[in-house]
Amino acid sequence: MELEEISKSEKDTLELGRSIGRLLKGGEVICLAGPLGAGKTCLARGILEGAGVRSGIRSPSFNIMYLHKGRIPVYHFDVYRLDDPSEAWELGLDEAVGGDAAVIIEWADRLGDWAKSHLYIEIFPRAEERLIRICDRAGAYRELLASVTKNADTRH
Repeated sequence: MELEEISKSEKDTLELGRSIGRLLKGGEVICLAGPLGAGKTCLARGILEGAGVRSGIRSPSFNIMYLHKGRIPVYHFDVYRLDDPSEAWELGLDEAVGGDAAVIIEWADRLGDWAKSHLYIEIFPRAEERLIRICDRAGAYRELLASVTKNADTRH
């Protein structure tokens, strides 16, 4: 299943993220991909806010990973600075995935096909907007995507 959204502003991107975050129950893996400056961190911030995280939201670019406490725990990884994608596992990604926490991974395209087997969100910058493509190739996020689609009218 695939969903495409157009974001015309940072506010739109944050609200899409919040709508995803409100639907998280724990155990989800959300993989974000797109070029530098596309809006991955903005979308991640919205997801974290939607999951009930109220403070301490920042990009894990230099620390690689943060654990946020909200309505549910959420791990936020940024694998941009890793020399080898296998380092993500050494830094705790393997412990985060499959537990009660949701996991957000920025620059997930660096993790290859593994990332595409989860909820994979690609952001494509355009002149005045962003195309945000949300893919669920494995079918594990069908209910979440249906709810995001249903809530699309309230975001615009």
